[in-house]
Amino acid sequence: MKNRGACNKVAQASLYWLNEKNSVEKEVEMKRIAIILAIVVALSGLGGTAYAAQDSLPGDTLYSMKLGVEEATMMLGGDDTARAERALNFATKRVREMLTLTERERLGDLGVAADRYCYAMNMSLVRMESALGNGGSLAGNVTARIAEAAAEHLPVLDGVYNVTPDEARPAMTRAMEQALTCYQSAIQVREQLRLQVSGLPTIPAAIQERVQQRVEEHGGAGNGGAGNAGAGNAGPGQ
Repeated sequence: MKNRGACNKVAQASLYWLNEKNSVEKEVEMKRIAIILAIVVALSGLGGTAYAAQDSLPGDTLYSMKLGVEEATMMLGGDDTARAERALNFATKRVREMLTLTERERLGDLGVAADRYCYAMNMSLVRMESALGNGGSLAGNVTARIAEAAAEHLPVLDGVYNVTPDEARPAMTRAMEQALTCYQSAIQVREQLRLQVSGLPTIPAAIQERVQQRVEEHGGAGNGGAGNAGAGNAGPGQ
């Protein structure tokens, strides 16, 4: 009888703890939903203005609204794969903006897009770390997407750098360094988890070397990650 009473007390304590934990988690989730709803309501009141902001570029009046919508989307739920995918999609948008700015000869605005690219890619790394902390079951999907996106972005950034004005080159260098850092980190995690890396895209050694040179030229671009793993490691099996 004493054992049964003790078990009952443990069970009651466990239920109390679970209820408290669930209550806190629900409260946090409700606050997040309330913030998102408030943003959605505010944006819906702007009607066509919010829609027009989707095509805005750095330097445009509506660009800050475009970023605000994206940051609200970042707050939405989902697993680490879904949230990493959203961050990478925004990073891809920044690359496209850089190309459009180049085509329109608005080179003075490239630095803004480059810095926002770094932010989006860094958020993808946050999701990778979260996936690892949650047991690693989703880490394979997240690391594969990060590696694929970074390998796709870096050659484009390398080309844009060649037409970037001097004042924006440190920001562009940071963007290239961030892409290389994300790629190397994703490959390193996959190797640690003993996941296949041979089928993933690689980054040409010449581009890796140029990134390192540009980081050195600008006295360290700011992320400090690309040089840690070594350029020769930025590819499966290299």
